[in-house]
Amino acid sequence: CGKEFQAMENYQKAIELDRTKTEIYGELARLAAKNRLHGEAAGYYRKMADSGSDEVVGSFQIGKEYYFEGENWKARFDSLKERQKTGTNNSADGPVEQQKMKYYYSLADSAFTVVTRLSPAYAGGFIWKGRMQSLLFADAENTGAKDAYEKALQILGKDDEAKNSKMIIECYKYLGSWYYLGYEKY
Repeated sequence: CGKEFQAMENYQKAIELDRTKTEIYGELARLAAKNRLHGEAAGYYRKMADSGSDEVVGSFQIGKEYYFEGENWKARFDSLKERQKTGTNNSADGPVEQQKMKYYYSLADSAFTVVTRLSPAYAGGFIWKGRMQSLLFADAENTGAKDAYEKALQILGKDDEAKNSKMIIECYKYLGSWYYLGYEKY
């Protein structure tokens, strides 16, 4: 682990000397992600995209890193809730963790929105957009996730269904639950 941080320091020094070496941002991002520094990794992917690399790929990676950072905060929030249930934690810190979790999910959602706008034929962008919307609006109070999953299905239906079966199943599972919750609500 210490060697990886030394590598990151050296990569940063290399960038200071020659800012045209944008591939170094990718290396920094991968090292940061490997060490669960997902916010930093997203920043490096942003610098990489801003330096002229593929905006779709960069935005997709940024979205994933923000999602993983949101998952880190979700784990903290869930841990606090569990400890409060068992009486081993009387802290009221849960709202901070919950706000951070939603904040990073929102950043991820924005990044995946960029992916869907720049590459409207890429189903993966819509799948991830649907995931973020379903995390942000878990009780199906808006149609963002539904719309994203429906668009993904349209795209996936044009390809090899056997190859895409996991994504297709994810879409149908979400849509089934969305319509079921809608039926229960109204």
